[in-house]
Amino acid sequence: VRRFWPRLRPLRGWLVVGLLLLLAAPAIATVEILLFQRLVDDVLVPADWRPLVWLAAAYVGLNVLSAVVDGTDDYLSTWVSQRFLVGLRRDAFAHVLALPSHAMDRRRLGDTMARLTSDIGSVERFMVGQLTAGLGALATLLFYVGALLWLQWELALASFVVVPLFWWVSKRFATLTREISRERRRRGGSLSSLTEENLANATLVQTYGREEQAVTTYHRQNKAIAHAELAGSRIRALFLPLVDLAELIGILLVIGLGVWALATGRLTLGGLLAFLTLLSSCYRPIRELTDLLPSLYS
Repeated sequence: VRRFWPRLRPLRGWLVVGLLLLLAAPAIATVEILLFQRLVDDVLVPADWRPLVWLAAAYVGLNVLSAVVDGTDDYLSTWVSQRFLVGLRRDAFAHVLALPSHAMDRRRLGDTMARLTSDIGSVERFMVGQLTAGLGALATLLFYVGALLWLQWELALASFVVVPLFWWVSKRFATLTREISRERRRRGGSLSSLTEENLANATLVQTYGREEQAVTTYHRQNKAIAHAELAGSRIRALFLPLVDLAELIGILLVIGLGVWALATGRLTLGGLLAFLTLLSSCYRPIRELTDLLPSLYS
């Protein structure tokens, strides 16, 4: 972030607007979930349809507002990301052209092309897309946790016992993913170089009968990429079920304590249902935050 922030500094005003839009989205979602409590307690439980009129109007208004916020945020983030990407590509290309010939001779052309295309795209996705999504996930989590504490602070504190498990899983997952990402990038650049060299010198390859050797080397690089992808799949297969298990433990714990809260009058049925909805919604931004580290390493 420190390295690439000077490129985003001229757009910081629009970034602030985007951040405000990111804060507006979870705020609207939180209000919608809290209105669900009123729907249950004031309409469904007493079987009284009269409060439904203003609740329905509130839901429609919030839905329209959410659509406007999401659409504006999507357009603005796309505009900012493209401004960033165009400038970064231009400067990287100009830098490569300005390098002395002996520096270019030490690098394979296909590898350089991979740096100018896929690698720059990865920088853009993290700096503008995933970093912004991470800030939005953090804002969403803060809104939801605040609402949980407001509804029933004892249940909220009990539901937080799974947080250390989330942290351990994400830390281990990110460490292993970093190694896989490095290997995948290295192999991808080698494959691009190999492809470019053989296709650019196809006549010489045919003249010296090196087709079989070229195909064998190309196949070996593809298999290495496939092995890296499979290793990433094995890591996801191991750690993602642990995340699901942590979510399940948290929800079951809250349901058990929720029965106690209902019996003691600490929480209404609508409040408990809204609490469970907020709690399950908390796990999505937590997943998005744990995805930030693998994205950074990539």
